[in-house]
Amino acid sequence: MLQADHPKRTKEEINNAPATSGLSDDIIANDSQILAYDDITKIVAKLLYDNPHAQLFVTGHSLGGALAAVYGAMLHYNAETEITDRLAAIYTFGQPRVGDQNFANYANQKLKGHYTRVVYCNDIVPRVPFDNKLFQFKHFGGCHYYDNWYNGMVCTQYSSLAHFLGILSSRKRCKSLVLAFKLLLYRKREIERNVAVEKEI
Repeated sequence: MLQADHPKRTKEEINNAPATSGLSDDIIANDSQILAYDDITKIVAKLLYDNPHAQLFVTGHSLGGALAAVYGAMLHYNAETEITDRLAAIYTFGQPRVGDQNFANYANQKLKGHYTRVVYCNDIVPRVPFDNKLFQFKHFGGCHYYDNWYNGMVCTQYSSLAHFLGILSSRKRCKSLVLAFKLLLYRKREIERNVAVEKEI
């Protein structure tokens, strides 16, 4: 993102900034507690302060991917401009859904062009929590989808059922796979017949 004209805080101001994670006051007041979002955000802000030409890349796999996606959205929600102005990209791998449609809309607006989600066809994690009428969880941003042969495609909308069953590969490949499977079955039956004949002899 391009650096905007926001007032730059000093390191002392960053260090003394109030907690913005939304946790209850009694948790925030407990000095023995480490507040993941708040403490990490202060560390990142101070590192970027000390390194004025650095950019931030956030990444994670599975639950770590969920945390990376939520972290990026929370930085914008809490107006952490010293960080968001230098947030180059968020890359997640096998990330579960992290919010409803309102969250997805907000994240799409704030992270557009800086968020990439990578999904492998047989991975169950990106399909949960469900996006049906009961749960209503939604993904946001584009999806870099890889099939069983590691052929990639970029999707913006997709059917959860299609992903779950791994049927987004081309029909030609599916036909080849079915043919190979039939040949294997034929060969297996042929071997079983030969073994049965040998036992009779």
